[in-house]
Amino acid sequence: MYNSYSALNLLGGMLYTMILLVIAYFVLKIVANWKIFEKAGQPGWASIVPFYSNYIEFNIYWGNGWLFLIPVVLSLLSGIPLLGNLFLVVALIIGAITNYKKAVAFGEGIGFTIGLCLLNPVFNMILAFGHYEYHGIPQDGYSYSQLKTKYEEKKAEAMEVVALIDRFGYAKTIDKATFERNKEAALSESKYVISCMNTDKACIFTDTGRLHLIKITDMPFGRFRDKSIPLDNLGNYDSSGENIIHICNLASIQDSMMLFATKTGMLKLVKGSEFDVSKRTVAATKLADGDSIIAICTADNFNQLVLQTENGYFIRFPMMNIPEMKKTAIGVRGISLGSGDSVKAAYPLDSSQECTIIHNEKELLLNKLKLVNRGGKGTKVRI
Repeated sequence: MYNSYSALNLLGGMLYTMILLVIAYFVLKIVANWKIFEKAGQPGWASIVPFYSNYIEFNIYWGNGWLFLIPVVLSLLSGIPLLGNLFLVVALIIGAITNYKKAVAFGEGIGFTIGLCLLNPVFNMILAFGHYEYHGIPQDGYSYSQLKTKYEEKKAEAMEVVALIDRFGYAKTIDKATFERNKEAALSESKYVISCMNTDKACIFTDTGRLHLIKITDMPFGRFRDKSIPLDNLGNYDSSGENIIHICNLASIQDSMMLFATKTGMLKLVKGSEFDVSKRTVAATKLADGDSIIAICTADNFNQLVLQTENGYFIRFPMMNIPEMKKTAIGVRGISLGSGDSVKAAYPLDSSQECTIIHNEKELLLNKLKLVNRGGKGTKVRI
């Protein structure tokens, strides 16, 4: 009887230990995937959401999240007689290539890829808790050694570059000398031309109130006529759901005050240093329901602001009427809007210089508008 109880206690202890080990394994697996997603600039919680985690994974390693459907479909087709094994092999090959791209994205190579394929949980923990940095989406056409050399060169060599972003949201960088040789074409073909260091980051402010940060080194670097890459593929920016309001480099706004204006007439000034964050996407401002950003700019060189509404009302007031606030604040009211009206544009002014716009097909000198305090109804301008 004693031996029977001892055996049961031993089995119970072993079972209890195994359950604890299994729980610890799954907890560590979740934490590891969470941290890997955060290193890649994605929300950690996305790693535990079925299917969506696969979408994000393919997005950060392949550049297109919807490709995750291919191995899913192939796995479903693996049950078909004769052809099923072939579909399964192709799905496994895609999984191995994904692990290779994952290894390269974090600066590793074939050896680490084999580890991810054979001991995936262990090597995921190494990526998560080790000093590994996400370099961006691996570019096709390069071997591992070429990719690693390219990443290391970009990281090691600080140089002045010019980022060119066209009206379709395609981005690339060129060196300063190349820009000067092609300056006229670059200015005519690019909506945004940003001169900065390659160690800097691009700040993409959108109408949804979000800020997307993209490393300049993640943009393809080369000759003037080399291919550009959509901003959608370089970070969390989604051109189908948000519109770019302002793009600049982070270093240029570190010591500046940023002006935010929304379509409901809310205004605020925010220190540019508040946007120096490690995450790739943050809320740049707080918006009320139904509101959106219509203008963002640096306010350092301006002392007045003019707001224009869709119904043709204008108001001009001192910039000092706008308080400095945190990026989490909604702001203060700049103009009292009539029913159905909204702010169309915001014009920062330097009172010592004339500023003219076209209104109702005629020129309007903004400096001649009556200077009042913010929050009023403004003046209906008829030309």
